[in-house]
Amino acid sequence: YKDWISIKRRGFLARACGPVTGRLNSGCMQHTERFAESTVDKSPRRVFSKTRKARLGFIGAGWWSTTYYMPLLRRRPDVDLVAVCGLDEAVLRRCQRDFGFALTTPDYHQLLQGRLNGVIVGSPHSLHADHALAALHAGCHVMVEKALTTSAKAARQLVALAKERGLHVVVPCGWQYRPIGTKSLSVNNY
Repeated sequence: YKDWISIKRRGFLARACGPVTGRLNSGCMQHTERFAESTVDKSPRRVFSKTRKARLGFIGAGWWSTTYYMPLLRRRPDVDLVAVCGLDEAVLRRCQRDFGFALTTPDYHQLLQGRLNGVIVGSPHSLHADHALAALHAGCHVMVEKALTTSAKAARQLVALAKERGLHVVVPCGWQYRPIGTKSLSVNNY
C-alpha cells in the first residue's frame, strides 16, 4: 500500500495540477498565516504550474481546515479553492468571504458534482471512509486528514479503489520531518 498512500502534501498537489518542484518546509508545512505569506510567493526553490490550477474542494470546514489548509492553499497561484462542505452556515459564509469559495454547501454530494481535481477530507474520523470513497468515485484525488479511516477494511477499500481508478490517496503526516521527529529517529537508531 505504500505506493498508493503518500505522506507528502506536495505529491497531492502535483498529481492534481501537474508537476510542481521544490520542497515544502522540509516535508512539513507550517499552519500560520505568516508562514504562508512569507514563503509561497518568495521561495526561490518553488516552481508553480503556469498553465494549470488544481481545482480543490473541502469536505469539512472545521478548525484544522480553516486555519491550516485553506489559508496556505489560498495563496498558491496553482490552486483554485472551488467548493467547501460543512454543517455550520456561518462558518461556510466565512469560508466563502475569506477564501473565495464559489460554492458552499452542507451536502458533500453536491460538492462532488463540480469539476474538482482533488478533495481534502477534514470531516470527523468516522466519516472519512464514506467521504473519501465518494470523492474517489467522483474521479478526484483525495487528501484525508489522519486518521485515514476507522477500520483497516475501509482503508483497504480506499486504496483498492484509488489504484483501480489511477487516483491518489494522501494522508498528511509531516510531523516526522520536524526537528524533534528527526532527532528522535537518530537517537533511537531507526
